[in-house]
Amino acid sequence: MNTTRTAYVAGVLDSLGRVRIRETDEGTKLAVVAISSPDLGLLRHIAGLTGVRVVRVQRQYDRVGCDTHCDRRHLHVQSDTGRWELVGARAVVVLRNVRPYVVRLGSEIDAVLDVTADAPSKKATVRKMVELGWVA
Repeated sequence: MNTTRTAYVAGVLDSLGRVRIRETDEGTKLAVVAISSPDLGLLRHIAGLTGVRVVRVQRQYDRVGCDTHCDRRHLHVQSDTGRWELVGARAVVVLRNVRPYVVRLGSEIDAVLDVTADAPSKKATVRKMVELGWVA
């Protein structure tokens, strides 16, 4: 991955991302990095760079507020968002690459990478990330 693209992903993660640890039923701790956003184009671009797909989430619900045509005050809301997420080895590869460029999430990334340093990873997954241009 060239420096410009890595820095771009870092900037998006730093402003919209979430980094955490997920524990499996067996007790293995896995790195997780995710972005939820209504900007599906942005998410699809990041997904293309990381070899995953965006999960689209559409919901309809009522929210307090309407008083023009309904018996009870509410607003009809339709939410259309997407979620991009990496778990395990994919997340670790991306987090290691973007770490030099992040500001806000730096300590969270350091903590996740420290805890997941010994987590098992599939060689094929790491190889796919390298084929996409990421440094393993």
